[in-house]
Amino acid sequence: MKERGAALVEFAVALPFALILFIGIGDFSVYFWRQNQMEEAARLTTSKIAPALAGYASADAEVLHRFSQSLQEEVRKESGLNGMTIALTRHYACPLANGAEQELTAEPTQCTAERAYLGVVSDDPVEPMLGPLRAFGFPRTAFSRHMVRLQ
Repeated sequence: MKERGAALVEFAVALPFALILFIGIGDFSVYFWRQNQMEEAARLTTSKIAPALAGYASADAEVLHRFSQSLQEEVRKESGLNGMTIALTRHYACPLANGAEQELTAEPTQCTAERAYLGVVSDDPVEPMLGPLRAFGFPRTAFSRHMVRLQ
């Protein structure tokens, strides 16, 4: 009879640790699934950008902001990620003689054969079931960061 009681006590001591472990694994699984959803949303976003690359290349800051708002609404509807945000930024780089590029800058440098890129940044908030995971570095958002070459 004492052995059954000892097994029950061992089970009662181990159960909280096992539950925390399994819930933590579940939280990280959900996070990686959300991260995969963000990559799919990035593909959807770039497919919507591709037909109008010239418009994105020539747009001023205000028009680019409006483009990002309309893209955000479209991608939210099609992907089902209602909390997702999309931000667009334009960057420029000059090609080097060896085929590489200088570092990206926010302002055009007017060099020969300058390349323009569109930065597509999207975020979607993620909340773990197990709150203390935040103290261990659980991410606050699922995200994607991509660059699309405009010219």
